[in-house]
Amino acid sequence: MASFNLKDAAALMKLPLTFPPAVVGWNRLEGRPRTEQYDRAMRAEVRDALWFLTRQWQFGEFKGEDAGSPVEARTAVRVDPLQHYAAAGDGSVAYEPELALETHAEREAAPFDLTTHAQTTRYFFRLIAGVGNAATVRADYLSAYPLISTAIEGVVDADTRHALELAATRVLDVRTLLAEVASGAHEIRVDGFGLSTTNASRLKQAGRDLRDWFASQLSQPVDPSDSAWRTRYLEYQFAVATDTAQRGQTVLRADQYTQGHLDWFAFDVDDAEGAHLTRKDGTAAVPSVSNVTPLSFVPAPVSYSGMPSPRYWEMESRQIEFADIDAHTTDLAKLLLTEFALVYGNDWCVIPYELPVGTVSEVVGILVSDDFGTQSLLLPAGGGSDDRWQRWSMFTMSRASGAGLADTRFFLAPAVPKLMEAPPLEKVVFFRDEMANMAWAVERVVPSGLGAGLNGYTVANLSPRPPTPPPPATTAPVRYVLGTDVPDNWFPFIPVHVPGSNRSVQLQRARMPGPGRQRYTQLLAGSAPYYINEEEVPRAGKVVTRGFQRSRWQNGATLTWVGRRAVTGRGEGSSGLAFDQLNDVPPGDK
Repeated sequence: MASFNLKDAAALMKLPLTFPPAVVGWNRLEGRPRTEQYDRAMRAEVRDALWFLTRQWQFGEFKGEDAGSPVEARTAVRVDPLQHYAAAGDGSVAYEPELALETHAEREAAPFDLTTHAQTTRYFFRLIAGVGNAATVRADYLSAYPLISTAIEGVVDADTRHALELAATRVLDVRTLLAEVASGAHEIRVDGFGLSTTNASRLKQAGRDLRDWFASQLSQPVDPSDSAWRTRYLEYQFAVATDTAQRGQTVLRADQYTQGHLDWFAFDVDDAEGAHLTRKDGTAAVPSVSNVTPLSFVPAPVSYSGMPSPRYWEMESRQIEFADIDAHTTDLAKLLLTEFALVYGNDWCVIPYELPVGTVSEVVGILVSDDFGTQSLLLPAGGGSDDRWQRWSMFTMSRASGAGLADTRFFLAPAVPKLMEAPPLEKVVFFRDEMANMAWAVERVVPSGLGAGLNGYTVANLSPRPPTPPPPATTAPVRYVLGTDVPDNWFPFIPVHVPGSNRSVQLQRARMPGPGRQRYTQLLAGSAPYYINEEEVPRAGKVVTRGFQRSRWQNGATLTWVGRRAVTGRGEGSSGLAFDQLNDVPPGDK
């Protein structure tokens, strides 16, 4: 990984580059004099000497510095665009700038509940309106693609069954319809409807239009295996990379993404030897060209609400009350921030520089000219060794190994600025049960066949179970109980040894004895054996949800997808599960 080099920066700054000025506009404010005598106004009389002394201290007049004020800054920034995206453990694909990175990493296949079937059918019947005899064509489609309960994803409860009785005569099995449109079987089926060539062509085109419309409603992976979710870790893992002819590939990995919003702090630079992303289709990506753009600008002082005013006859804003800051002896971060705001806030300048989204940028150099004519070439403040914790650095990525020279580049992630989340379709609570020496996954919310979330306990109570036979009469004072029971929406995870280790354990999904214990959530779906790393279920537990996400991208397009979230739980729990119990026999059972 290349680092900032003073000689290279100085050489580049001496090139005959054109630094276009970035001056937006100037406004001049002039006062309206109301008197001809300014003697008293120029005296700037002060009644409070202590206040005057504090203002002098604030201006730094008690600490002289032979330094000039910056009047011009010239900078050059090297910008590398993203070229690759790869889910963890998979080959890469071309980065899609028309998608937010959250969408690409989180999106899953669309849930085909009854609402999805009904909405898609309604749109399709609008497409084929006026094709031949409308009633006959609809009847042919309803006969060819009948909607049955097994075609509906989610829990088919009483409400879903009642709705299905009505929908079965009006709604198509759109999952089968879309699958046949993609495979070409839909056109063969249309040929068997006995329509004219013109009407058959219109139905075939309507099928292709339906496919395109459905794809525009919900962002889904092209390949169902293209999933960044890792069940063993209960988090997303993926990587992006730049690829330029000058620097080669720079791989950025996000191995612990769960919070629902991506930014620079979610990524680490993969500095392992041979770190490289390869296209899964075997093609070779054409490296891009690094864009180096110079800029000349007049540095502007940094400002924030409530900061100390640089002019002693001007009163500060009351938006921030520094005198009301309640800092304890352990609030070091708060004290440092307060000292920075009060003492050093006026020492910072800002140079606005617009960067394209989805790029890794590096400041080649900043050449600052002050009012004394002195020019200074500024180095990145966060340079040096990556493991030197004393260095001051912001908005820079860490190296995965934590060693070597620090990477001072900035990654402007193609992330959504604001997100709308629907109520979860699924919610699973993972927690530890120390008394039972295991962990549990409780389905608190399960998906309904109508497209909403249902209470997991309610669904568990509705599951048919054979009646428990009454215990036989006995004259003994106690009765032996082999084991107690838990609700049907509780699923155990038992500790098992990691292969090749006698000490490390992992959590394996198990099941309680008895019929009717069905898993309804995609969060717990998966073929056996189903493992979760032990450290992924801490003492505080973990809550994982799955639901619809919606946002608007920079090109104005609306993005909708199904994603997952993992947040910290509320602590340990107890199932009450116990074995080999001796219970007192009630008097009526003797």
